[in-house]
Amino acid sequence: MIIKGDRGIIGSIAAISYKPKEFTYELITYRPENEWNKNKREIDINSVIEFENKYFPYVFENIDYIKKYLLISPHGTDPILYGIRGIDANILLKGLNEIITNDKIDMAMIFKTNQATDDHINSFSNYFYQTTEIEGEISKIDNIRGGDVIINVNSSTIIVYKETGELNIASKLLKVGDTIRVVGAVKPSVKYGKIIEAEKIEVIKLNNKIFKNPECPKCNGSTESLGKGKGFRCKKCGYRFIGEKKLKEIPRELTLGIYQSRYYRHLSKPIYLNLIKENNLNIDIINNIIKYLVNFKNMYTYS
Repeated sequence: MIIKGDRGIIGSIAAISYKPKEFTYELITYRPENEWNKNKREIDINSVIEFENKYFPYVFENIDYIKKYLLISPHGTDPILYGIRGIDANILLKGLNEIITNDKIDMAMIFKTNQATDDHINSFSNYFYQTTEIEGEISKIDNIRGGDVIINVNSSTIIVYKETGELNIASKLLKVGDTIRVVGAVKPSVKYGKIIEAEKIEVIKLNNKIFKNPECPKCNGSTESLGKGKGFRCKKCGYRFIGEKKLKEIPRELTLGIYQSRYYRHLSKPIYLNLIKENNLNIDIINNIIKYLVNFKNMYTYS
């Protein structure tokens, strides 16, 4: 047996003892020991794209389609060639034949993981470097220079970074009075003391009603307020009158639902994913995985 590392061993022991309520799989392939010191891995990106497009969403997050970048392989000198993620172990096994690589594969294993399960969320924690979730009505929102968005909900300050892509775009369409649920990491901040870095926002309720100044009774022009209790003045004809603001429904460019960061942590659950429940893992699946991997080992072991 080869044992390498220190904290990794502690993490491995913790993983063995941990039982998530929901889980995913990861198929990991390993290189022969004489190639562990190679940084470069030769994996055909088009074969990975074809594999994911064919079996999505049973396999996921193996390609960055925007940057056209492989997410399945490390870049250091270690035994791993690549690892593909999914929720169907039998489909992951097909990747051994469908993903094209010029590298030698010495062995492969399938791991049951808590990746993409939202297992890192601690709803009751507000400590630094924990991932929490809060729900409430937006009291203030600011688009700050550079593209980031600052949102105040209850007593919490949330930041939605420009780099979160679609999540940042959606956050710019939020308004005061909207009700949202935010998932994000709690971080220290020089300016705000404590801030939540949003990775997911669920829009629960949209505030689509606002109070607007009444129209001018003489020319139907828009008006401006002269101050509390002093009435209004028409911007077009100058007519002054006493009136009240009217409640008006406005169209919104945002819909109810969940918006997620373009790039997120490996524990974050993609919004399209239906996870495997613990009671759905049966012995037949396990036996099938073992048989397949044993046969693969016999076929592809290199001397």
